[in-house]
Amino acid sequence: MNLAKFALAWVVLVDVMGQGLAFPIFNTLMTDPSAGFAPANISASAAGFDFSLLVAVFFLTWFFGVVFVSRLSDSVGRRRGLLICLTGSLVGYLLTLLAISIDSFALLLASRAITGFTAGTQPIAQAGMVDLATDETDKGRNMGLVMLGTSVGLIAGPVIGGVFSDKSLIGDIASLWLPFVIGGAFNLAALVLVFVGFRDHKRYDAPLRINPLDVFLLLWELRDHPLVLRVCVVFFFFELSFLGAYVFLVNYFGAAFGMKTAGTAIGMLILGVALAFASIALVGPALARLPRWAIIAATQAGIAASIALIVAAPSAILAYAALVPLAISFGVGYPTFLTIISASASEDRQGWVMGVAIALFTLAGGLVSILSGELLSFGMRAPFYLGIAGGLVALALIAALWRVPSMRGIVGKS
Repeated sequence: MNLAKFALAWVVLVDVMGQGLAFPIFNTLMTDPSAGFAPANISASAAGFDFSLLVAVFFLTWFFGVVFVSRLSDSVGRRRGLLICLTGSLVGYLLTLLAISIDSFALLLASRAITGFTAGTQPIAQAGMVDLATDETDKGRNMGLVMLGTSVGLIAGPVIGGVFSDKSLIGDIASLWLPFVIGGAFNLAALVLVFVGFRDHKRYDAPLRINPLDVFLLLWELRDHPLVLRVCVVFFFFELSFLGAYVFLVNYFGAAFGMKTAGTAIGMLILGVALAFASIALVGPALARLPRWAIIAATQAGIAASIALIVAAPSAILAYAALVPLAISFGVGYPTFLTIISASASEDRQGWVMGVAIALFTLAGGLVSILSGELLSFGMRAPFYLGIAGGLVALALIAALWRVPSMRGIVGKS
């Protein structure tokens, strides 16, 4: 692997690592007054709302920034696009550290907004990997490096967040801000690697137009593509189902089982390892043997059933165990859905349709965070019920929208 490819794989690692690192620590900051950030008399519902607001701001700013980021690399080049986004991410880390040091929730929100808007280095890195490929075989090898970076990031985030914030593991050096120092260092290393080791291999001069309404125009185009619309409606509820559990896992483990940061990070680690295993080892065999609609239906049912097992589990060990089928279901279902989304659009609309997929993912994340922040007043399991409901809607839509003849080639066997 040359330095350019290593730099892009490292960028993907840093991009994926951020959420797994931040979620357990933010949960502790918002819900545990002994951490020194939240007021001593804060209620569980208020703490849950603050946590959901942090998550919602991240996803919603990502939603509005997705078109800007996707156009950025086509306008100024992959290298400059990556450097701009990584700089924004580094500023987000620095503001997070400052917010924790002065106990400022407003500044913490600002840090998540900046991090969210400049999120999306992964699509630019993927495009850079395609540019570096010499043939189709090399392109497949490069996409394998992207998956390697994703898998390592899924595992590294929870490990860094859990280990370096737990005094029982590494002593007094541990703190709730130390993982963000390490994450910022990883981010700075990515900046240096891209600056030194990666160069654009062709000219990029597409016009850069910044309009906050562009993301809505991106989605509005779906009305002219009925097959893509049939796919994307189901995809939205598929994402809503998984994110209903994923976003509030650390909050639930802390509230239901009294876990601190290390305990909730273990849950994220289990999720990351199982996701990595499913993405690497199971997606290919599943697509080779089964029609795509069957994979989506089975994995969506698996996600809903796993969420039900999590909320029914009487102990943390059983809840941890339920994370494995949840992660495997999503780890197989999500890449399969991307192949369906790609197959639903023509070759000249691939950039647009993948932009739609990212926009729907971030919109689902923001919506589930906002709704669940309100639902938490009805109990700590309410967000998970939203996830189950989203899954049932997705299964009903599969039956209603995917059985027409025009969909057979899209959702059938590869």
